[in-house]
Amino acid sequence: VTCRVNNSMNRLSDILDQMTVILSALKDVMDAEQKQLSVGNIHSSALQRITEEKSSLLATLDYLEQQRRSTQKAQHSANDDIADRWQTITQKTQHLRDLNQHN
Repeated sequence: VTCRVNNSMNRLSDILDQMTVILSALKDVMDAEQKQLSVGNIHSSALQRITEEKSSLLATLDYLEQQRRSTQKAQHSANDDIADRWQTITQKTQHLRDLNQHN
């Protein structure tokens, strides 16, 4: 279970790092879009390329968000499993302590 939690945490960190990279790239693309739109003479092919790149980055960001949510759910489930196991250990320890005290 600990390995599963560590893997989930590593996976989540990787996803968040990827999202940060995509967001930086998206900012660059949006800056280029703003520059293209502010020019008096708009180049439609350049604007189309920028729009396609922006759409691609947004789709990638959406995919990563779905992965983040699913990984976070798995991590939460693993944490619940650990909590359940810890509760079982605590209960057994208490029972054994009581039994030992009785003996």
